[in-house]
Amino acid sequence: MGWDSFVGFDCDITEQSMRQQVDLMVSSGLRDAGYDTFVLACGWQGTDRPSDGSFQINSKTFPSGMTAMANYIHDRKMQFGLTSTVGVHACGTRVKAKRKMMGAKSYELSDAKTFVGWGIDFLKMEACWADNAQTPIDYNPTYPIKDMFALTRDALKTLGRPVTLGISAWGIQNPLSWPVKDYANIWRLGDDTSGKLHPWYYILRTINQFAAASWANEPGTFADLDLLELGHLESTISEQITQFSFWAAAKSPLFISAHLSWLPPHQIEHYKNKEVIAINQDPLGASIRLNRRYTDQIDVWSGPLKDGSLVVAIINFLEYTHEVNFNLADVGLASASIRDIWASYDYGQRNTSIIFEMAGHGIQLLKLTSMVTIPPIKYQDYPAIGPNCDLYGAAVERTTDLGLKVASNVGKGSYIQWHDIDGGNIGGRKHVTLNYIMADSELVVPTTCPRCREAYICLNDGPTIKLNFPSSGSDWHDVYWGYVIELDGFVAGAANKIKLSNDQDLAPDFVSMGIQI
Repeated sequence: MGWDSFVGFDCDITEQSMRQQVDLMVSSGLRDAGYDTFVLACGWQGTDRPSDGSFQINSKTFPSGMTAMANYIHDRKMQFGLTSTVGVHACGTRVKAKRKMMGAKSYELSDAKTFVGWGIDFLKMEACWADNAQTPIDYNPTYPIKDMFALTRDALKTLGRPVTLGISAWGIQNPLSWPVKDYANIWRLGDDTSGKLHPWYYILRTINQFAAASWANEPGTFADLDLLELGHLESTISEQITQFSFWAAAKSPLFISAHLSWLPPHQIEHYKNKEVIAINQDPLGASIRLNRRYTDQIDVWSGPLKDGSLVVAIINFLEYTHEVNFNLADVGLASASIRDIWASYDYGQRNTSIIFEMAGHGIQLLKLTSMVTIPPIKYQDYPAIGPNCDLYGAAVERTTDLGLKVASNVGKGSYIQWHDIDGGNIGGRKHVTLNYIMADSELVVPTTCPRCREAYICLNDGPTIKLNFPSSGSDWHDVYWGYVIELDGFVAGAANKIKLSNDQDLAPDFVSMGIQI
């Protein structure tokens, strides 16, 4: 937890302005709330190395030097952090604008020694300019980016000072496959959560991407969902609280990035919520995971805490306030005692469900105790490539590089349809699971469904229902297992058919479907 200079200041930082922000972290109570790491992102680096290759700072903006800056931060009982890059230049360099800042490429050990000598406690290494001095960001590098991060990791290990290492390559080259826990304590899940689009777009994109990575967090290694942007003029308070709450429950590092002197005290108070921070810092280190997605309405996520309780995050995708019915069965429970974290209110023991009024793009963050579980649902599996499924139009069979057969190129008029599906003795309403692959990259043109794909499902020629599938991973062999929906209208016996289609765009590749037994 801490503060990062990037969003509030870009690369226009000075010794004086940063000391002011340190003091505001203390006087606002943010430091005492747990935000105790202060990170300089860019603008502190020098432009060029001298002949001896030593690292140079921007002495015009930091005339007292970095050791003095570290001492100022340490004297106020905070930790000192820096951001550098594995590339030729630092992120934020604008060559044509003649704003150059040096990176660590070819100087990883000497830079690490310099940084440790200044007294750093935290170091984030980014991947800007990693290949050459002409390309600031390369989403498809030909080199293994993990090997470049390993140089700094190995350098820090030799220097005798404990330094928390974060890395940021925007999720390229599938960090979970390295595995990333062998390279860093913190790793960036994806691209920046700021840009030219509305802030909600980036929050939604991050949520969709995290669905595939939520299982990987554990004490010592956590996915970084990017900076918390307090006071963004285009985002509502509800949207900012949703970001903070989801990041906290996902066990992401919580780094505030804002010009603190511009923020009203009531906004800062939101980020000091003790119960939300306790969820983030829970020693079990387990993230929430997606339980149910009611497309275009709500998500239901949940995860365990060390004390045996369960944290639940319900996200409202609608732009307006409306009532949401939370079914305890969505998180595998028959009853539970429910506490509303943001309202600081205990509802007591509730059976089956509870109704909340939720703000547009808001979140309901709950802590559940005294839980009574329900038996897990059993499913009969129907492969997409098998005797019970036919492919129509341009839909084709594809074999992944791991040997798994999937139905691919579904959509744009092509579809797949399962037939002779068993509806049991009475038919009616059943749970259905869909297992799929969806590994679109950050480079896909922005849509209303960022880092996801849509499909439409139809049971027995009945109503067509829209489904929104979040990312399954970084590679087109990464499977999302167990996307749960409910369908009503099964008939008894093996006379049911289910169609998956998308007339406009491509749907995910489908592995199989499970029908509740």
